[in-house]
Amino acid sequence: MHTGRGQRVLCAMQDGVLNLTRVKLRDQQRLAHGPLTEFSQYGEGVPFGKAVPRAGNDSGGGQPGWILKCKGWESDSRRLHLLHHPGAGVGRDLRSDRQARVEDRPRLCHAAGTAAAPQAIFATIEAWTMTMTKFEVMKVCNEHDIPVGPILSLKEIAEEQSLRDSGTVVEVDHPTRGKYLTVGNR
Repeated sequence: MHTGRGQRVLCAMQDGVLNLTRVKLRDQQRLAHGPLTEFSQYGEGVPFGKAVPRAGNDSGGGQPGWILKCKGWESDSRRLHLLHHPGAGVGRDLRSDRQARVEDRPRLCHAAGTAAAPQAIFATIEAWTMTMTKFEVMKVCNEHDIPVGPILSLKEIAEEQSLRDSGTVVEVDHPTRGKYLTVGNR
């Protein structure tokens, strides 16, 4: 726009996607200094190998996060919610106080916790989330500054107006295929 000259930018998809694994790359380096205590296998006495284990519900990095069932999960496996707590110390204590106020329960965890605590903590939280839809959980938690996000089905993503408004999902018109949705290129 300024000089009239253009340029070509090459970027491997792997390079872009690798950014999504930066926490696990950091954890791989942390593993050299001993077991990663925030992983469930530590609390279960399962030894660590030379590579960061597949995390499943363990978020790694010292911040417990969990995929929880919400109302309707029995008939629709996509009715799940991701609940993510901040890191250890004061932040986790503050967040668990907020969580307790939302659920009208005693505080669910403390700063230090125990290695096996996340499963028990999240089982308690899940008993509460199963009484509401994932969007109801999000609304209640957001009002108390608890970071959560729903796991959306592709149908929900395709129908989400905010993704259309932002250009994240766009409708294109193909000469033979007709109109279809795709990821936008902004």
